[in-house]
Amino acid sequence: MELNHKPTTVDYDNHVGNTEDKQLEDAEKYQKLIGKLFYLTITRPDISFGVQVLSQFMQNHKQSHLDAALRVVRYIKVSPGLDLLLKKGEPNNLTMFCDSDWAACPNTRRSTTEYIVKPGDSPLSWKSKKQQTISRSSVEAEYRSTVAAVVVTIWMRTKHIEIDCHFVRERIKTRLITTEYVSTKQQLADLMIKGLGAAQHHLLLSKLGVLDVFHSPT
Repeated sequence: MELNHKPTTVDYDNHVGNTEDKQLEDAEKYQKLIGKLFYLTITRPDISFGVQVLSQFMQNHKQSHLDAALRVVRYIKVSPGLDLLLKKGEPNNLTMFCDSDWAACPNTRRSTTEYIVKPGDSPLSWKSKKQQTISRSSVEAEYRSTVAAVVVTIWMRTKHIEIDCHFVRERIKTRLITTEYVSTKQQLADLMIKGLGAAQHHLLLSKLGVLDVFHSPT
């Protein structure tokens, strides 16, 4: 089947809602198509928004929804080789982009959260999702979008904790380092993380080798 090519996934500023046109009898056809498009969003962030909107009508879809889904297919056909370029290099930091479309859904007036997280120069995580509750202002919608993006960003950063754990474990296994239990009274690092009583403070100073040169013992 030949399809007319489309430069974008959806018409600019066009909301797909509960239209008055005919409801489709073959539900399976629409559901399978959206399922396949969802699979493509794993490597195609550019179709995430369109697929997210169309997925809201899996049980109540009409001809207009199928037409919109086929538009996404036509868009994909324009550039079937379009893919992410994962650049070589060390992802030293995470960059997060997030936004919200306040009251975007014409049926529920819920806002949409969108975010992209990039370690280094390549995107690794992205999502377009309708918010679970109604935001009464654009500021509220922006806050909720930011929270969703920050949660993902923090989760991605904590994935490095497992790497650090295995790094230390490997050094212990090769006997490059050893670990020992240190009681609170002998913990020199306490000098730099909390306030101490005078006796404990001076005890740790002496163990650290810090002496008063003007009153040093003879």
